[in-house]
Amino acid sequence: MFLKRIQSIAVMLSRACDPKSPGLLLTFMGRTRTKKKAHTKAYNPPVQHSAPSKAPSIQSLLEKSQSLIVQCDYELALRFIHRILELDAQNAEAREMLGVAFLETGEIEQAKLVSLFYFM
Repeated sequence: MFLKRIQSIAVMLSRACDPKSPGLLLTFMGRTRTKKKAHTKAYNPPVQHSAPSKAPSIQSLLEKSQSLIVQCDYELALRFIHRILELDAQNAEAREMLGVAFLETGEIEQAKLVSLFYFM
C-alpha cells in the first residue's frame, strides 16, 4: 500500500515536469484536466447618477461614532466626531465622545480642553 502511494507520487512528479501535463497542483487535487474558462459577459461599470447623495444625519453619525468607540477604533471615531461637530458645534453628545476618544488615544491635554469647554 505504502509502496503504491510512493509510486503514484513519483508518477505525478514526472507529469509535473511534462509541458503537456496540467501541472502538479491540479494532479494532487485529483484533476487530470485543466478547467476551461467560462465565457463571461462584457463588464458594464455601474452607472453614476449626477444627483448629489444625501448627507448622513447627525444621529446616524453619532451612532456610528459610538459603535466605533465600543469597538476601540478611536481614530476612525474621531473622524466621525469631527464631522458631527462641523455640522453642529454645540452637540453635547459629540463633545463628550470627543473627550473619551482623546483620552483613549492618549491625548490628555486635548481631552482636558474638551472637558473645559464642555462644562462651560
